[in-house]
Amino acid sequence: MLVLRGTQKLLKDLRLKKTDLSESGDGALGSWFANLFWIERRKCVLITNDQTLYSVLLFGLTKPDFDTLDTRFRDGLIANLRRDGFPPEQIASLAMALNPSVWSVTNSRSVLGSMNDMILTAKYLVAIKRRETEDEIRNLNIDLNRTPMSALKRFDAVSEMAVALEDWKP
Repeated sequence: MLVLRGTQKLLKDLRLKKTDLSESGDGALGSWFANLFWIERRKCVLITNDQTLYSVLLFGLTKPDFDTLDTRFRDGLIANLRRDGFPPEQIASLAMALNPSVWSVTNSRSVLGSMNDMILTAKYLVAIKRRETEDEIRNLNIDLNRTPMSALKRFDAVSEMAVALEDWKP
């Protein structure tokens, strides 16, 4: 199961009511936190794993994209994992475990703080390098997951995800 924990701002854009939200615990590899923000007047969503801080940046979203945000996230996560060189069998196993998806509210200020740091980094990198094409945004995803974070035990989110996937049993 995929547990997505959205900020109030994102849940409002998704048009989810409190009755639509789940009280379930963690899903595959824990919970995934989602935060809405803007870069260059475009809506973006950063979705981050609470255990590894491995993230997927969805850039330039339109209103219809929010109806299938969980599917867009799954596709983005699988693409990121492939680009980062994870074994295909691990990716396939995780992809199977990410169904179905449920939405809930955020429950960790620490994860949200790390996400805010990543959002500032993303805004800076887009402003300085004018990254706006799909390939450039893919590279931005790679950069974010390789940025050292003090909240991690290892060097970066890619290293944390590698250990988490190795230890994870579907």
